[in-house]
Amino acid sequence: MADYTNVIHNLRLEQYSIVYAAWLENVFTTRWWLLVGLVITMYTLWWILVDKARIKTLLLYGSLVAVSRVILDVVMAINLGRWVYAVSLFPMAPDIFVHDLTVTPLTYMMVYQYSNNWKQFWIANLIGSSLIFYGILPLFEYLGIFKGFPGWSLTGSFLVIFIAAGVMRAIMVLIENVEDKAKAKVKQASEQTSFIAKPAMKPDRDKE
Repeated sequence: MADYTNVIHNLRLEQYSIVYAAWLENVFTTRWWLLVGLVITMYTLWWILVDKARIKTLLLYGSLVAVSRVILDVVMAINLGRWVYAVSLFPMAPDIFVHDLTVTPLTYMMVYQYSNNWKQFWIANLIGSSLIFYGILPLFEYLGIFKGFPGWSLTGSFLVIFIAAGVMRAIMVLIENVEDKAKAKVKQASEQTSFIAKPAMKPDRDKE
């Protein structure tokens, strides 16, 4: 059986050298500064709009969605070569910081925050997914920041993340239900403990 370990290692080193050379050509260009501006704008808007009383829950949901987007990029961009981020904020391929760890999770955290039920969620999910895949991504393709290759489908990517966002919300609902039941058990146990009979007090002697 052939050992491909060294071959894969050498190809990855060669790939990174190309990625790094491309990054050096694009760093501090107009398109690179556009990515910087997008990241700063999105984090600023997120901090202004986020419900800070629910920030841990929202960050958990955003992290789950980010994992989905990273998997999509790893499978489709790296392994199958369906697209390339021609301009990257950092010398990495794919540029997961801008697309997978900023644009996607911050958008869907707002989707989750402003959805009180499944109907509202699917509507907000449709709006958020359309903004990313039919707004930002085509703009990036027009500007040469993103490039798709044969076999890539914009609608396919849209559907994957649209469905993944719904699956992650279902997981969040399940987690919250488990958490609520656990809290209820703790509260019930605490109440039962407080009703433990106290030692009977010695009765007062009758006054003569």
